[in-house]
Amino acid sequence: MAALAGPLALASLMACTQTVDGPVALGPDLTDPRPDTTTRAPATWTFSGPTPSPVPFNEPGWDVQIHSRDRDTWLVPQRVDAHHAMDCGPHPGVHAVTRYEEMVFRCRDHLMTAIRADGYGVIVLTPDRLLDWSQGEAVLRFDVSTFRSSSRDWIKVWLSPFDAQLPVPAGAFVPDLNGPPAQALFLEMTSNGNLCPRVVRDFVITELACDDWRDLADRVPPSATARTTVELRLSRTRVRVSLPQHDIALSDVTLAAPLDFTLGVIQFAHYSYTPGKCDGCSGANTWHWDEVHAAPSVPFTIVRGDRRYVDGAGGEVRFAAPAPSGAHLRFVAAGVAPEVSVDGGAAWTPAVAQRVSRDAAPVRQYWMPVPAGTQRVLLRPATPMSWWPHRDVWIARDFALWAQ
Repeated sequence: MAALAGPLALASLMACTQTVDGPVALGPDLTDPRPDTTTRAPATWTFSGPTPSPVPFNEPGWDVQIHSRDRDTWLVPQRVDAHHAMDCGPHPGVHAVTRYEEMVFRCRDHLMTAIRADGYGVIVLTPDRLLDWSQGEAVLRFDVSTFRSSSRDWIKVWLSPFDAQLPVPAGAFVPDLNGPPAQALFLEMTSNGNLCPRVVRDFVITELACDDWRDLADRVPPSATARTTVELRLSRTRVRVSLPQHDIALSDVTLAAPLDFTLGVIQFAHYSYTPGKCDGCSGANTWHWDEVHAAPSVPFTIVRGDRRYVDGAGGEVRFAAPAPSGAHLRFVAAGVAPEVSVDGGAAWTPAVAQRVSRDAAPVRQYWMPVPAGTQRVLLRPATPMSWWPHRDVWIARDFALWAQ
């Protein structure tokens, strides 16, 4: 997303506060492709700061992906009436969101995601810490609202290995995208509002036992203004999901086989799939997030690009810092597969797609190594534009450099 300017930039810089407890180094040893686990420590993110009006979320250290399936929404999203009025007054106050840069925003000291996709869409937020259960139990805790305006608007929380993660992970049965990562553990919102754990092994999703036969609304009053704490306690052999404020245990499972990974990329995902298409639905929802806590965790590097997308004949993406050793270029593209140059156009190479179970054209997710020091990349469609019959149907978006 484009950089913010003026007073908005000042407010945005105050938006997301990360605190790390204990003696923690400034970052991992970026010359080593393995995580530097000497930096293991709790990390907490809060989303405070002055917000006299909705402030777009554009913080260093967070990756933001926004996907919309329908071609006519690739550049301009469908309008959604997001929670909070223009003065950040609470729900039922709303304000119109008409740009992708506005779909993740802050008001009243917390974070919101709002998307309407009459085709299929998702927002994915990723902080620059890996949850680490390599030496015992780890805890991921976050606050989220419980109000739902549609059963076709829901959330998931993903944990997946660094080299297997996907920018926009999804379930096994979706209109587009590429399914789940090869290995993962995730919490999925069920039709009755509970968050239940699933394990992914070699792309196969297994549901874990979960107390989801009762509607969450019968136990926790639905609210767009109060946020409920969700806690995931995780080791290689045990998964426990609870709502500690309400003394509700949704799942407590001892795994038949240990998890195949012990460090997980943390992703908060908000999905929308024709949210007005169900009985009693009132349209797209806004999800309210706050107080994300991961303990212990290990830092990694995220450097986001200076523009949201490249289309047409192609273009350049610049990064605020050069790529460290072992970095990967990470983005999503729809339409024609792109080519990438890291040397100003002297040489071009096909973009390297991440391994997926469902290679659903036209959407592909890319994860390709780049040389240390890379600070700008060029992208262009691989198919010659002179004869490609849909030469206006190509887009690559949401670029970042990632490194452990």
